Amino acid sequence: MNLASIAVVAGLSWTLPAGWTALDQPPALDCPPPSGLVAAAGETVVMVGAEPDITPRDLARMPERPARLRITREHRSGCFDHGTVLSWREQGRALSAWVLNGAARRREAEALLNSLVVERVWPPPPPAGWDTAYSGTADSIRVPPRWSVRALRRQRGVARPRTLYRLANPSGTVVLRVREHPRGPVSAAFPRGPLTFDGRRRAGLGFRGYRVSFRVFARAGASARDIEWAQIAARSAGFSSVGRE
Repeated sequence: MNLASIAVVAGLSWTLPAGWTALDQPPALDCPPPSGLVAAAGETVVMVGAEPDITPRDLARMPERPARLRITREHRSGCFDHGTVLSWREQGRALSAWVLNGAARRREAEALLNSLVVERVWPPPPPAGWDTAYSGTADSIRVPPRWSVRALRRQRGVARPRTLYRLANPSGTVVLRVREHPRGPVSAAFPRGPLTFDGRRRAGLGFRGYRVSFRVFARAGASARDIEWAQIAARSAGFSSVGRE
């Protein structure tokens, strides 16, 4: 079989057999098809994409990619008239392939699928993807995965200095404490920003007469990554004068 070209989309690539054409959009179907690579030859259409919202538990339950992907007997579904759906996990990604009207070009469609190369797509750098915790006002902070967080839900009536947030890693060896202090002017201890930690992992912030301190506590066995995550969480904090006394 003569190979014509290579198509690449979102960390997926495959080699198109001669006579096959890469498509920018999948065909119109009653169900949303996988978003990624699409190729067609005659009435046969092959689509491969990653499932975007799968949970880690469901990903672990999926089979790994077999030594050879094979197109099984076609069937009719609510999404298409004649086709086959294959699902597997690879490189930490949940993938699915839809083959429509593949009987006429089964060998070529299987060769196309088995030429598929899957690259690992790493998540964006933190704090993207981290959960957000809110205090009793419009304050917010991003929380690293699996870390615990305690937030001051009601600030009214709680005297300063008061702890707004306490974040801790699962082992408890790294803790981030965020405290609000009595009101005062911007100073060397409470600058306007950017947030910079000193050698004792302390930092301060001043805004509109409000002053907030950050302190990272690290015990024996604390990892450099968790200390870095604590500082990233601190820099993600947002504060508002709304609702503050």
